[in-house]
Amino acid sequence: MPEKLRQRMTDVFTRIFGENNWLVTHWLREHAQLDNDLLDAQDPRVLLQILDSFEGKMTIDNPEFLSIVNAWAGVEVKGTVPDLSGLNFIVGNYAGREPQHAGETAFLDPTLWSLFRFFEETMKHNDGKIYAVARDSVFLGIEDRVRKAAEDHMIYAVKKDDGNYELKSRWGKLALMRMVRSGNGILWTAPAASTNMGGLPLEGLTTTSIRQAMEIPEAKLLTLTMETDMAGEKARSIRLDQVDLPQVEQRSKDIPKTELKQLMREVYYQILLYSFAQVASHLPEEQRGQFPDPDLAQLRVRRNLVGINSERVVKVSGGFMD
Repeated sequence: MPEKLRQRMTDVFTRIFGENNWLVTHWLREHAQLDNDLLDAQDPRVLLQILDSFEGKMTIDNPEFLSIVNAWAGVEVKGTVPDLSGLNFIVGNYAGREPQHAGETAFLDPTLWSLFRFFEETMKHNDGKIYAVARDSVFLGIEDRVRKAAEDHMIYAVKKDDGNYELKSRWGKLALMRMVRSGNGILWTAPAASTNMGGLPLEGLTTTSIRQAMEIPEAKLLTLTMETDMAGEKARSIRLDQVDLPQVEQRSKDIPKTELKQLMREVYYQILLYSFAQVASHLPEEQRGQFPDPDLAQLRVRRNLVGINSERVVKVSGGFMD
């Protein structure tokens, strides 16, 4: 464990629990064993001890609670955090495993602990509402107090019979509308909507966040990369990066609305592929999924958008196209 994180654990544990608490004395006396057996493994036994001993408000809006949980999880923030003021749409990868067959259970712990670190970091830089859209299975197998701690910042999506996803509650839809109208806030989504520990997929991608970021002039699009250990079971780091969005100008006024809508959906899809390649560029090769060569994937996106430009219906220029 890095010395900086070790000292943070010591300081936070001591401040919250007091020097004579079991957790603190055990940490100070046998931190080498805890490194290998408990803390590095994000062991739930230590998390339960933290939850049982914490006396403050158990919500991630409480900086002290969020800090101690993230100190236990040990997820790092890599790179330089971009400007998060104003309105931000953030896309990224799921980390873990969604059920692939009947009887299987979800294992999305790496996503959950990455999101907790994401919440802590973004709350430092944006005073608007901060939400994550995810399947409610992200909390399966997790202590219920953790779910309740995050519930004001989670908006759940459910899978319909046709395979598409929709927001589970009217409250979630209203919350997102209010955030967008305010022009201030952060929304994270995983456009792939599922994961099987195989990295970033190409199937079943949704482009809603891309469309919103492109259609709202003051909005920004960012990527959130979740990196895990080699086995894909432990959250290790997150990284936030801005996408250098191009501009889209409609050239032809004669095209039917339905055809224009289909064309714009393809433009958004290409921008999503570019964003996923940006995520993949920060992941080890075994976690890139269907983006093994991020540079080649981004080059292919540029060429595809040049092809769309040649149809002279819309012009995609600027941003990563330059």
